[in-house]
Parts: sequence; structure tokens; C-alpha cells
Amino acid sequence: MSTMAIPQDIAALIATLTARGYDIVRDATGESFGDREILLAGQDLKVRCIRDRSQWFIEAGPAGGGEWFDISLWREALDGREPSLEPLSFGASAHYVQDNLSRLEGGAANAPLQQGMLLRRRQRARARLRRSLAEDLTDGSEGFDNGKA
Repeated sequence: MSTMAIPQDIAALIATLTARGYDIVRDATGESFGDREILLAGQDLKVRCIRDRSQWFIEAGPAGGGEWFDISLWREALDGREPSLEPLSFGASAHYVQDNLSRLEGGAANAPLQQGMLLRRRQRARARLRRSLAEDLTDGSEGFDNGKA
């Protein structure tokens, strides 16, 4: 693994995953902006930690598939939560994966197609919420007359 510093939450997540038999299959850094991707693969689940322009993100997906979903979508699906506008922080995401790894693995292994469809629906619901919020913020703003002609 690269010697470039990683946050403690990410280091703890990597330690948890490797202790559970996950392999680090990719640890790549970008030349610009200090970007980095650490990809760990288990039998049923793959997890990646991404640093993009100094911000860390955590995503997971079924081991055999090409799709990735942020951890907040997994949490919403597994816990039956309503879709939210914003993803979890990387620290909260790391802790969620550590605390719910068996549930994540089960969701990825037992019904990967259904889980993927559910996660994609949640992605679309979040996108609709964000579009709706953006429309609400701009609705009526064009041609706004505040009485100061």
C-alpha cells in the first residue's frame, strides 16, 4: 500500500476488511490533486475508498458486478430509511461498513440483482430529490420583480 497518509477512519476500515479476508487489489494514486483509489475485494462484496481532490468517499458493490454505490444508499436500503439528499461523511461511511459488514455482504451475495435494482432506484430517488430542490430554489426567480423598478 502507498505510503501516502490516509485518514484514521479509512485505515481502520482497511484493517477490518483485510482481517476479514479482503484483498487489496488496487492502490493507485493520481499525479494531479493527490487523487487515490484503494480497492478491496472479498468473496461477495467489493469496497473502494476514493480520494478525489482531497475529499474521501467510500463505495461498495457486489463482487462480480461493475456498479458502485455510496454507503448511504446501502444504509438506506438495508435499514429501510427514506432517501436523503446528501451522502454520509466518509467517517460515518467507514463506521457503517465496519459495523454492518455482514449485512452488506449478505445483501451483495444473496440477491445481487435485486440489491442492485434497489440501490439504483434509491440513486434515482436521490437525484429526483436534488432536482426538485434545485427547481424549488429557482422557481419564480426569473423575472422576479421586487417592486424596485
